[in-house]
Amino acid sequence: MHRPARPVLTSDRVRYVGDPMAIVVAESAVQAKDAAETVFLDIESLPTVTRASEAAASGAPQLHDEVPGNVAAEFHYGDADKVAAAFAEAAHVTRLEIPSNRIVVCPMEPRSALGEYE
Repeated sequence: MHRPARPVLTSDRVRYVGDPMAIVVAESAVQAKDAAETVFLDIESLPTVTRASEAAASGAPQLHDEVPGNVAAEFHYGDADKVAAAFAEAAHVTRLEIPSNRIVVCPMEPRSALGEYE
């Protein structure tokens, strides 16, 4: 599994919408707003893709240099030759693409709680 560095603030390129690029520390909301309004970013547009299948295609823009092909992990199990032979000998093979809209009971946020006893 490839594990690219994930700094708190990006320094070389913006990789996704919401990628943190600057931070403001202030003593009040007014100071924070004033400071944030002075931040200026000169960002050059880079080639992008919006689908995982496009990101894994040959020649696609690389999200992280240390993750070749934009594939974080590959898992192989079983005998690839036997599987290929079984498909070759099958009377019928169906291929279909099923989009996943992440509509599953699998939240990204951990189910946890914090508490303090006094």
